[in-house]
Amino acid sequence: MNLKKIVPREILIKLQVFIDIIIINALIYVSGVSESPFIFLLALPIIIASLFLDKKTTILIGFLSFLFLSMVIIFYYYFILNCGLFEYLNRLILYGVSFTGIAILSTYLSENIKKYSEEIEKKKEDFDRLNRIIQNIIENIDYGFITIDNSEKIIFKNKQIKKMLGDSVEDFLSLFAFSEINRNFVKEVKFKKRIFKVNIEKFSFDEGEHFIIVIEDLTKEKERESKQRIEERLLYLGEIAAGMAHEIRNPLASLMASIQLLKEGENENQYQANLKEIILDDFRRLSSILEDFLIFTENRDMKILDFDIKKEVKNLIQELKIKYNDMEKLKISFSGETTIFRGNPYHFSLILKNLLTNSIKAVNNNIYDINVKISIDKDKLVLKIKDKGSGMEEKQLEKIFNPFYTKFANGMGIGLTIVKRVVELYNGKIQVNSEKGKGTEYTITIPNRAS
Repeated sequence: MNLKKIVPREILIKLQVFIDIIIINALIYVSGVSESPFIFLLALPIIIASLFLDKKTTILIGFLSFLFLSMVIIFYYYFILNCGLFEYLNRLILYGVSFTGIAILSTYLSENIKKYSEEIEKKKEDFDRLNRIIQNIIENIDYGFITIDNSEKIIFKNKQIKKMLGDSVEDFLSLFAFSEINRNFVKEVKFKKRIFKVNIEKFSFDEGEHFIIVIEDLTKEKERESKQRIEERLLYLGEIAAGMAHEIRNPLASLMASIQLLKEGENENQYQANLKEIILDDFRRLSSILEDFLIFTENRDMKILDFDIKKEVKNLIQELKIKYNDMEKLKISFSGETTIFRGNPYHFSLILKNLLTNSIKAVNNNIYDINVKISIDKDKLVLKIKDKGSGMEEKQLEKIFNPFYTKFANGMGIGLTIVKRVVELYNGKIQVNSEKGKGTEYTITIPNRAS
């Protein structure tokens, strides 16, 4: 049975102090009062009481110590030695003053110690709370935070670093020459297809130099800036396209009609007929280019209807036969719940034609190395075109959707720009994976349009 659980702690301390006073006075009596070396041990119970008990109790303990000592002195000199007591009164008064002073001083010091201890404990709690707040902020901010010492050993890194760099923190830090950094260093770096702004601060402590590294992921911001620049250019291009269509379309239609009438006339030799057919083909091509440019006019109405993807693919293959050979050998597969899609058939043909044209050019017209997969369900259409052509480098991939950028000598550089624009009109997504010398894969995902 634990006595502390039954009797309060304060009572146990008082009991212990009282017993100590009795034992010390017994030692004083046994060792001779005037020559006893144990007299000043009576200060210990007073000091102990000041540390664990209140001020009033401490002064009472001092009084009890003096009272018991007085009784020992009176008993010893009056009853044992049978001598006068007055010669020891001055010493008794000195002990009384001493014990009273010790009690008061101990109480004062004890109260100050308790007060300062409470303040220190409160400051420690405040510091711990502030430290937890700072730690929580550092762990949850959108910036990566790393501290390293002068040997480039990582001391601390927050959770955001794991999201940004994964297991490549050391590889990222190897990009910087910390020995050459004097005070502050700011730089934008590209690492694993992402763009980071890095701010490095150098600090000197007694233990040596330390570096605090703050990392901001600018990838999305740069993508937004790039997209905004492209959209501004496309908007301007759309205004040009609308103007061109208005100025060119009417005379173009008149010329086509005139050539068609001449073709239907009599007394025409084969050479003239061939020339007229070439002219008509060029007029159709010009008309198609104008239609493509009109994609950039945002206010153009889109005709949404149900159409058969297989039929559109078949018509497109017939159109491409004029320019490319062996189009029947192109590998095209369908999967999904249906071949019926709700959208604009012209838009679908435009996407497929531009992507196929790019792939055919990339494989130098060897269409055996092109594979087309079309998957349709009630929610979306997924179009994948994979070729084993020349492929593209990372720098080329970053520019392929820019207007008038092309890697082919006979291209205008607007095909993929138009594809991207059409996909965006449907709130779809386009993804391009390519490797130099191994080929390119385009993946288009377009939602079914609501009626």
